[in-house]
Amino acid sequence: REGYGGSGTFVIKDLREEDKMKILREVLSYPEEFMAQELLNFDTVLSAINDNFYETYADLRFFVFIDVASNTILSRVAPLGSRVTNNSSGGLVKPVWVV
Repeated sequence: REGYGGSGTFVIKDLREEDKMKILREVLSYPEEFMAQELLNFDTVLSAINDNFYETYADLRFFVFIDVASNTILSRVAPLGSRVTNNSSGGLVKPVWVV
């Protein structure tokens, strides 16, 4: 594993055709260096930046301790146009409002 935090992760269906072909050539040349995973859809959230709203992918992390669940939720939000929520790949952490 060379990358970390989503580095080197590609969502093939989101790539331009020329990038798909480049990755396919790499996979065929060094198949032992790659792994594939079925693309899973996950929820999007509405985010506000500079008074503009946009929908982006997010994952929610709940904190549970030995005998109690915390009322804290960590929300990691992908940059606009991406599915990768890792902070080191440009993802953001956003507050969660439960209404």
